[in-house]
Amino acid sequence: NHIAVYELLASKSKPEQVRALAQELQKAKERKELDLYNAIAAVDLAAVKKAVETGSRLHHFTYLKGKIGLSPLQHAYGKDEKHKQIMEYLISRGADVSVLDGSILAEAVDADVEMVRWLLAHGARDRNGAALAELQALINETNDAAKKQSYQQIIELLKK
Repeated sequence: NHIAVYELLASKSKPEQVRALAQELQKAKERKELDLYNAIAAVDLAAVKKAVETGSRLHHFTYLKGKIGLSPLQHAYGKDEKHKQIMEYLISRGADVSVLDGSILAEAVDADVEMVRWLLAHGARDRNGAALAELQALINETNDAAKKQSYQQIIELLKK
């Protein structure tokens, strides 16, 4: 850890200069993280790959546009093909799929059966029951028979 080395040096030599170097290193690390989050927000797979290849961490939780404490994989969640490509890339590089929890599934249930199937295939789990609760509420609220059938299919997928 470069920052710890700088802190040690600071305690033994020119502390102000070494601390300034340590702070600059920390800022550089944070900028790399922001590079990844900005690439995800732009839904730019090439930029995501570049950010990861230049050192952005996949398990870093950060604040971005009102989403507090989410990982890059959670920020990448989206219902279209470009978002799926980014999510697949992040997973292939070692992103922790356990972050694809019930809250992500609960958001997906209003999408379609295939999206929920895709999320489950990539490691999402309804650990806290949020998706099932959301589905039950949606079933109770709708009079649309096709939607009810779709929600029932998703419930069956989640129970497997």
